[in-house]
Amino acid sequence: MMRKKENVRKSRGRSIQSYVALLLCIVLVCLLCVGCKSSTKKEDSVSMGRYMEQELQLPEEYNQGNIMDINNVENTLQVYVELEGAYKLLSYKEGSWTEENMDWITAILTENGLTLSDVVLGQDGNQYILCYHMEENQSICYSIYKKEAASGKKLEIPWLEKKQDNGFGEIEYPYVTHFEVLADGSIVLPDTASLDGESSMILYDGETGEPVLETDLVEPMAVEEDFLIGYNREKQQLVKINQNGEEKGTYEYQGTKQEDGTYYYQSSNDSTLLVQKDGSLYKLANSGISILQEKGTMWQNIVEGDLTTLSDQTLNFQKLVILSNQTKKVDYAVLAYDSQYIPRLYYYQYDENVEAIPSKEINVYSLYMNSTIRQAITKYQAEHTDVKVNYTYAIENGQEGVDQKDCIRALNTELLAGNGADLLVLDGLPKDSYVEKNVLEDISDLVSPKVKDGTLSENVMNNYITEKGFYYLPLRIQVPVAYGNEELVKNITSLENMMNYVDRLQTDLPLDNIGGENFANLFWGLYHTELIKEDSTIDENALSQYLDLLKNVTDRYEDEGGSGYYSSMFQADNAISLENGFSMYSGKKSSDKTYLVQMVTLSDCIVPFQGVRDEEMFYDTLQNQYVESGLVGINKTGKNKKLAKEFLEYLLGDTVQSGDSLDGFPVNSKSLEALFSNDKALEDMRIVSTGEEGTFEYTPPKSEQIAELYEKVTSLNKPISYDCTLQSLAVEKVKDYIEGTTSKEETIQNIRNVVNSYLAE
Repeated sequence: MMRKKENVRKSRGRSIQSYVALLLCIVLVCLLCVGCKSSTKKEDSVSMGRYMEQELQLPEEYNQGNIMDINNVENTLQVYVELEGAYKLLSYKEGSWTEENMDWITAILTENGLTLSDVVLGQDGNQYILCYHMEENQSICYSIYKKEAASGKKLEIPWLEKKQDNGFGEIEYPYVTHFEVLADGSIVLPDTASLDGESSMILYDGETGEPVLETDLVEPMAVEEDFLIGYNREKQQLVKINQNGEEKGTYEYQGTKQEDGTYYYQSSNDSTLLVQKDGSLYKLANSGISILQEKGTMWQNIVEGDLTTLSDQTLNFQKLVILSNQTKKVDYAVLAYDSQYIPRLYYYQYDENVEAIPSKEINVYSLYMNSTIRQAITKYQAEHTDVKVNYTYAIENGQEGVDQKDCIRALNTELLAGNGADLLVLDGLPKDSYVEKNVLEDISDLVSPKVKDGTLSENVMNNYITEKGFYYLPLRIQVPVAYGNEELVKNITSLENMMNYVDRLQTDLPLDNIGGENFANLFWGLYHTELIKEDSTIDENALSQYLDLLKNVTDRYEDEGGSGYYSSMFQADNAISLENGFSMYSGKKSSDKTYLVQMVTLSDCIVPFQGVRDEEMFYDTLQNQYVESGLVGINKTGKNKKLAKEFLEYLLGDTVQSGDSLDGFPVNSKSLEALFSNDKALEDMRIVSTGEEGTFEYTPPKSEQIAELYEKVTSLNKPISYDCTLQSLAVEKVKDYIEGTTSKEETIQNIRNVVNSYLAE
């Protein structure tokens, strides 16, 4: 019995052990299941859905047309196109295009020799057009027509045909970009000649054309039924009024920020648009498309600017159209002009299968905004919907009171601490110092194969290959070209040659008086490789020659009654701008001068080649030198180096390189060849300048000249690359010498001191 009890006890013990083991397994399985559920829940919790952008292309038979305007008619996008002097109306819906009848508009334009500017669907249910004609003196006169039956009636508005001060001291007809019509037929026009050039809103009687209400509202404006919304500068708000001027509500709005922290709207540098629809107010700006719901108090961003082309600050918005579709989400269409004034049509639809917030991101930094980077980001994000590119630039173009040196110090502190952006735009930054301090990643594995197979220009890229590696390269190159006096053009590229030429010159110097400061910057840029030695120290002999040349040139202009050291009004941010202050060839009377143009786009050759054709001016590049633009490198301690390298590869590809961002020519050989091979690129382009000598027209160059320029651009192999901060510090000290307050020896010592101090930081 005792043994039997013992066996029972042992058996029970094994049962308990088995039970505990089983229980542990169950617990473990449960935990695993919870983990799986947790993981699934996290995956499911990713917020989905955002507006995606596509650039609409016109049907092939219309793709050479110029988009004039867009509208919403019965929830269908209508696009007004000018093609070879004729006007067409195209409708776009659900991915397909159809041509519509617009005979009444065509009849008005052709019979009166007018050009279409704006098409408006009035709140009174009628169609209106804004059009213009150009007089012999290039003055533009606008007129408004209202559709009546199958034709149109001109609205007699005396203000449109009365010349007045345009706010810039010029007498001309009022400049009108758009207008609106209230439900009672009142015409709302921005009076561009009033209030110091700011556009106040004035209501005109639709029948008599006489003013009935002058408001204190300025652009941007929107209308719905009998209500007008515009910006009130005193209240710093959007204000809603009726046709009698009675205030009916206010909305919060931020326009352009002033130095005192307040905001205002200024049409010259802000193309924000407002649209009032179904009680809600919509706003189009670089931040995206926002909505302020009826009776709401907060703006809600619905199309994110940073994830679309809308964030491109070179865009000038023309029209926002809101279209209802079969879902709860509406569609949006935006007409804008790009940096070359080419109309672009963007369409935004909600996609519920795309992450609302991209799961991956990279950071890009530059001292000033770079146009190629800015435009490339929107294209890249459209193709890589799971990636967000955060772009930070330290100084706004035109921003005053910001010390560039302080920005560089702050960046250096970050980089040397192992932080900072993944991709660095090195224009204006101490790039060679970054290489020495091991800040930049070697990108030879990305760049070298592209140089070897001819994708990238070998002439350009060979300047950035070192024994240690390949640490940075330019995204674009700018092409300085001198044209005019052959002897000066040939001598300007060497400091010693230029000195000898000026010394022996018995006549007036064949250069415009661009001012001492601009001459100082020009000569520093041209001769920087002679002024700064390879060890980054000053060559004092070259510096002495530089000061002698500068004094000789400015003294010549002082003898003519000119001031010795004035600054040109033409300034460029963060740019090596050799052409600052230079005028341009404008006919026979100016053919004895020599001019310098820094070409950043193919159209920049039109003016020089007119002089070459008309007066047989001599022209050439500056001894095969080019100006670097958009130098980029990868931060060695960046958190997303692999993704940064992928983005850099995208920047060097044809998608980006074939675009024209007005900051230089492609370094991608295929893109450069395609640019110069496009026979129609300049075909219809005309430039008209009006000055004291009258009006002068420049016409496109011949194909032989384009081919010759292409050969010169592909031969460029010497970079004009220098430290902009270092240059500005040195030129500051030059002023004292030119104005006679310091001797040459003191000036050399002062420049040596600031250079040594800067390089020691």
